Parts: sequence; C-alpha cells; structure tokens
Amino acid sequence: ATNSKYSLELDKMNMSLVLTDVKTKEKWSTTPIDDSAEPAVDEFGMPIQKHPRVESILAVECKNFENDEVNTYFSYTDAVMGGSVTHEVINNGIVLKFYFAEAGVMIPLECTLNDNGVRLSVNPAKIEESANKVLSITIAPFFCGVKNDTKDSYLFVPSGSGALVATDSKSEQGDSFSAQVYGYDPAIDEIASISTKEPIRLNVFGAKMGDKALCAIIDS
Repeated sequence: ATNSKYSLELDKMNMSLVLTDVKTKEKWSTTPIDDSAEPAVDEFGMPIQKHPRVESILAVECKNFENDEVNTYFSYTDAVMGGSVTHEVINNGIVLKFYFAEAGVMIPLECTLNDNGVRLSVNPAKIEESANKVLSITIAPFFCGVKNDTKDSYLFVPSGSGALVATDSKSEQGDSFSAQVYGYDPAIDEIASISTKEPIRLNVFGAKMGDKALCAIIDS
C-alpha cells in the first residue's frame, strides 16, 4: 500500500512489515533492519542468527486449560517456517493469518496504512482456538527498536510519566520492560506478582535513532 507520505511492504522471508517514508526514504521494520554491508558473524566466523522473538511480528501466549500448561509461540518459528501463513490484500493494507499448528490457534493480523503511519490490530472475534486458549498477543515488539550503541538514540517506555532507556551495551544480559496498560484480565488466575513499578499513565512507546524517531500508540 502507498499514499502521499508512506509505503507499506511485506517481506515474505519472515512475514515482517516495512514502513518507508516516501520523502526521506527512511525505513522502519517490525524486524530490525541491519543496513551493514556484511552480515554479522561470531568469533568463529559463523553468521549470527537473530532470536526468533526478534524475527517475529507476533508472540502469542496460550494456556491449555486441561492441564494448566502455559506456552509462548513466536510467529517466525511456529508459523512462518512451517509455511503456515496466508495473506490477503485489502484496501490500504493486508491481512496476515498466522496458523500456530502446535498451539492449535490462528491469529489474524490486520495492517492498514493511514496518513500518520500504519495501524496493526487483531480482532479477538476472528481468533480461532482449540484446547489452547489465547491469553495474550504481543504485536510487533521490535517495531520501535534501535540497534545497540547507536549515537544519540534511546527508547521511550511508558512507565509512570515516561522513561528513557539508553541503547548502550553495558553487559551481555539484556533489559526488558513489560507492563499492563489496561489492567490484568480478571479471568486469569495470578498466583503472585512480586515487583515494584510505576503504573502506565501514557499508552504510547517509541524509539529515537539519531535524528529519526517512531512513536507507537496503543488505542485498545
């Protein structure tokens, strides 16, 4: 899809989306783009493979209520690699249907281009389930991503009134941030939650990379 400001493309290698600014040619992808001339290699000269979570546009947490087992599935390894994805072009965008065979669920992701960017959404009524029931869906977790050690860059997370996270590489152990925007689902039993954190007061997050930036808004 294309309009006066942006173009939206589908990369069928991992079913990721690429949003391009028509004027500046700046690209943002649901899988971080490596613009280096040579592929990254490890100390033995072998190509470094991205983590399945980084390659995935969806992460789906499911619970089997017959045995109370909870598992997380990634769209890249649990749907794309098995060829279990279909796509349908719609007005101003595309619908991707991810079939998670092991989980027995299908998640439809609708992606539409608008004047401000791209809207990604899942209609819960169109989800297909089996013995496994969907607990949560993470949509495009790395769309607002920045490569480590990028100059004059940071991530923005909505903890409290907002917090900035540096992209400096300080250790091999990565940091992660996750929080509920609209509260927990009362239908899901939670045995314990031991943590100290600020409530989310802004339903937005984003990334700044040099003089470019991307902001995401959670609207439901």
